[in-house]
Amino acid sequence: MEKYTAILAYLLFIFILYLDFFKEGVSLFLPLIILVALVIVSTVLARNEKFAWKISKSKFAFLSIVEATILMLLTIAFYWMGGRSQHGINPTGYAVWIVYVISLFQAFKEMKKAKKSAQTT
Repeated sequence: MEKYTAILAYLLFIFILYLDFFKEGVSLFLPLIILVALVIVSTVLARNEKFAWKISKSKFAFLSIVEATILMLLTIAFYWMGGRSQHGINPTGYAVWIVYVISLFQAFKEMKKAKKSAQTT
C-alpha cells in the first residue's frame, strides 16, 4: 500500500512540475496539498509492517538515484521545450544542481553502506 501512495505522490509531483513550467496562472495550492497528504499517508503506512514497502536498502538507494535523475531530466526537457518555471526550478540555476548532486551523493553513500553490510553478513 505504501508503494502505491509513494508512486502516486511521485507522479503528482511530476504533474506539478509540468504545471509549473507550462501553465502560467494556474494555482498549485490544491495539488501541493494533495501531495503533502500523500506523503503523510505514505509515511504513516511505512511505519506499519503490514502496509510497508518491503525493499532492501541498496535497492531503495538505487531507486532514489533513479527518481532524482528522472526529475532532473524532466526539468531539463521541460526547459528545452520552452517552459520556464514560475518558482525558480529552472536547470540554469545552480541551486537545483546542488540539490541534485547532494541527493545523488547521499544515495550513493547509502548504497555503498548497504553493500558493505551485506558483504559482512
